[in-house]
Amino acid sequence: CDEASPWFSRLDSKSRGLMLQVESALSSAAHGAALKLGDGGEQDLSNILTPADECRHWEVLANRPAYGADPAAVVRAQEVWQALEPLAEQLDSFAELGFGEALELLDALHDALDAMHDALCPEKRMVHLMRVVGSAVDGYVKRQLGGLDLWRAPYMRVARLLKDSSAL
Repeated sequence: CDEASPWFSRLDSKSRGLMLQVESALSSAAHGAALKLGDGGEQDLSNILTPADECRHWEVLANRPAYGADPAAVVRAQEVWQALEPLAEQLDSFAELGFGEALELLDALHDALDAMHDALCPEKRMVHLMRVVGSAVDGYVKRQLGGLDLWRAPYMRVARLLKDSSAL
């Protein structure tokens, strides 16, 4: 559900809550199906489109391991989830953060990536996560600058937004 869409805001609070629950359940079901069809989890990148998806992936592997899962893989998943858990909520709402908050989140995510590396997270998965984060940052900057008329907006506003964007 796109919570910012006009139709979503017209729903009453109970309907909005139900829509979000349905979306969450569908996402979990799709994730579970991918785990059954894929390689069991760590190498499956098929449903990781945002940094928040990566967090949900590791949360599931850490808290609800597949039957017969390798104990070392479960421990690794728990270590990775421990690194990502403090950032999960912010990653889920990355697009709504201010520049300062986004910069702090990216710094914290750098530390989480170090922890993932220390937990022996597969390289393919980490490279994919970095690409997904890069895409999220690109989209964030485009949204921040999208409505800006570089030639007509006040110089100080343009300079500040460009400086903030380049800091990310």
